[in-house]
Amino acid sequence: GKRIKLLFHTSWTEGAGWPLERIRNELGLEKEDVLATYFCPKCKNWAIMPFLGEPLECPFCKEQKSFITAGVTSTITEVELSKIYGICDAMCHVMTSGGLEYAMVEGLLCGLPLATVNYSCGETFAQQPFVQEIDFSLTREVGTAFYKAVPNPNSIAKYFKKISDIINTGKYKEISRNGRNWALNSFHVDTIGKKFENFFDNAKIVD
Repeated sequence: GKRIKLLFHTSWTEGAGWPLERIRNELGLEKEDVLATYFCPKCKNWAIMPFLGEPLECPFCKEQKSFITAGVTSTITEVELSKIYGICDAMCHVMTSGGLEYAMVEGLLCGLPLATVNYSCGETFAQQPFVQEIDFSLTREVGTAFYKAVPNPNSIAKYFKKISDIINTGKYKEISRNGRNWALNSFHVDTIGKKFENFFDNAKIVD
């Protein structure tokens, strides 16, 4: 079969995140097949490479302990981010719940086929014919008792197998084109801005 590489564009050491390095090692996966996005807040350069720990010395500006994996404090510009998405062939966005997970919009705008769960904010995306739905079960979060989605790993594997089979076909291009066009129309500033304008224009005057 084809050798698929996974890119986790996320913080690998965030306190509340998944222990990705430990999971990779437990599964016996090669470091070269599970990649991370590193960036340097000082010189603004980034690289995609196997996870080698963090913080590292930046290979670009040589700043000590400055090369870290991408997280919520990343300063990677949208132009550079589009290049990172462009390296990929497809996107899988797994989540337990959320508001608008903007990464899904970004991936679609870059022409990536998308798979996600049909739950919470994922419903808007998974119900589109060009988005692959990931099977999931529901559990309750400890403490809050909120319902949370638990994505099925087998369903994710089937998605990547499907993408691998159609990667050089017209079907892949059709999915890519339809997803990008939908994202452009649905999340354009004119579309979203109009909703806010209508809300404010029709709101009752209050004292």
